Amino acid sequence: MPGRRSRAKNWTHKKSKSAHLQGGEPTAPKAAVWEGLEQHGSFIVLDEDNQEHVFKIGDDAAVVPAGKYSQDVPLDQHWMVRVKGIRSKPNGEVWVKINWFYSPQEVSEKVPTFDASKCAKYERIYSHHSEIVSALTFEALVAMVEFLEDDADQPCILQDQFFNRYYLETNREKFNVLQYTSDGLETLGAKLCRCGELYNPEDSDSRVMHWCPRPGCRRAYHRSCLIEDTHCHAALKGRNNLVCVRLSSSADTDEAVMIPGHEILRRIPESLVFLAAQPMVRGGAHGVAGNVAIVVRARRVVHAALSIVKRESFSGSDLSSDSEAEGIWIVDAQLDLDLDLYSWYEDPGFASWQDAIVEARLSSEAHPEETNGVFVCPTCGGAL
Repeated sequence: MPGRRSRAKNWTHKKSKSAHLQGGEPTAPKAAVWEGLEQHGSFIVLDEDNQEHVFKIGDDAAVVPAGKYSQDVPLDQHWMVRVKGIRSKPNGEVWVKINWFYSPQEVSEKVPTFDASKCAKYERIYSHHSEIVSALTFEALVAMVEFLEDDADQPCILQDQFFNRYYLETNREKFNVLQYTSDGLETLGAKLCRCGELYNPEDSDSRVMHWCPRPGCRRAYHRSCLIEDTHCHAALKGRNNLVCVRLSSSADTDEAVMIPGHEILRRIPESLVFLAAQPMVRGGAHGVAGNVAIVVRARRVVHAALSIVKRESFSGSDLSSDSEAEGIWIVDAQLDLDLDLYSWYEDPGFASWQDAIVEARLSSEAHPEETNGVFVCPTCGGAL
């Protein structure tokens, strides 16, 4: 994220109180005037060191709050906007049409049922509340990440990175909060833990979310809620059984993936299997998006590799051999992946894969006959 910039001159603006009004700045061009102004695809703001900062249509940015100076306000306390249009007056003034991102606290004032305490420090709620503001109120570009809780390939969200997962619907009658999903906007809380609470990315480690990857499920449950519900537990004898059960839950099918015996599974690099068999978790020390995407990727690679090993078995390969099957390559059109199986960790998609490890008990160094517990999804019955 770009650093904050000081400016020799600061223009400020004020949000209007009503979400359906436009033109929070008194000197902003009215709608009829705006339509006649010259259009641009970008604009440049010079800081006091004469460094150029370019803002384009579609960019997300921080703007200086009303009555404030940029050097007095931390970046996370700036107002966040999305650039929708850029126009200039004949005198050279540049004006920008923006849509607002609201803070969780602002949304809770408009929607009393919305619990802002379940949101993170860098979380913002997008809206189509539009206004026209001066280009000189712009402070910095912001990498606002869209967070889809049901997306198996959700990109990583850094600890100090702005993100949004909710949308504030505004009209003259009421305000309403919706949630972004892979299928579009849905009613807030359509897929909740059994306790009925929203996912809080900054909750304690005992409240991290265990995520079910199956396409028909794609929901998460608090660890503490799973512990309290004995119907969500299963006991498995031995590490190998635990690994196979975890690998059977796939992000690409609602059916349990059939995992062959250990003799076949051992043909795949142990560290890759170790990663693929991790539980998928979010929140607490695991971050906003958690380890979901990298574990999903690892399972897809393992599943693809198993299908190749299985085909080799039908061709007369000696599956009882202790030697690794040299030269196995994965070519999976769905992943657009061409990966040397024994150099899997060099793939950019597995960068920092060690950070995704949650359970060391899945290591081959763990006691092979130890009885292990595994959480079971309350909705679909798959292993979590």
